[in-house]
Amino acid sequence: PLAVLLGPRRRLLQATSRPGELGQIDDELAELHERLNHAIQRAAGLLPPTPAEESPGNPGEAPSGEVPAGAPGEVPAELRELVARVRATGDLAGARDAQERLVAALEGQDATELAVAVSELASLRWELGEHRSALAAAERAVALHDRPGEPAGPAAVRDLTMLGSMRWQLGELPAARDALSRAAVASEWVYGAEHVEVSRCLAHLGTVHYDLREFAAARDAQQRA
Repeated sequence: PLAVLLGPRRRLLQATSRPGELGQIDDELAELHERLNHAIQRAAGLLPPTPAEESPGNPGEAPSGEVPAGAPGEVPAELRELVARVRATGDLAGARDAQERLVAALEGQDATELAVAVSELASLRWELGEHRSALAAAERAVALHDRPGEPAGPAAVRDLTMLGSMRWQLGELPAARDALSRAAVASEWVYGAEHVEVSRCLAHLGTVHYDLREFAAARDAQQRA
């Protein structure tokens, strides 16, 4: 509750002339921060349930780790909020776990929303150093954008660029070149030839061409950029 958080703050303002109380107030604030972080993680299903939560006296509560049932659209919205709140604490592993639950909740629903969730999962895994699983998620996000009869959009450009960058950082240069070539073509289709996003894609592509010792192609890409 807001009152719980504001209590120590009011006392802190009142204690400026009584330095002896500052240490106690700091301890109280640290304890409140720990309790809030614990509550966020428990809400996200990242901590085991308490005995009270496991008892039969709580009908309808989903076991820890499972996505609770709800009306269409409600569960993904709640999970998105949880991902943001957990990530704000700096807990990337917890945010990744919550994001994986969000992806599971979106399976079989709108492909565009699913692609966005999978892309964000790829980014979280990459930040955690889980490079191979991040790459798999990035590839899936790109595949979700490939729908017959539908033109590429900004999200497809972003995910192709992300995939190419991951491939490049892993030393998979031919695959990086292919992804970034697709990103450059898609960006020109989406934004127009003179847009800054096209320039960024071409600059990335030129770097990969250079690393592959494809110097003429590298020069052409950088000149276009």
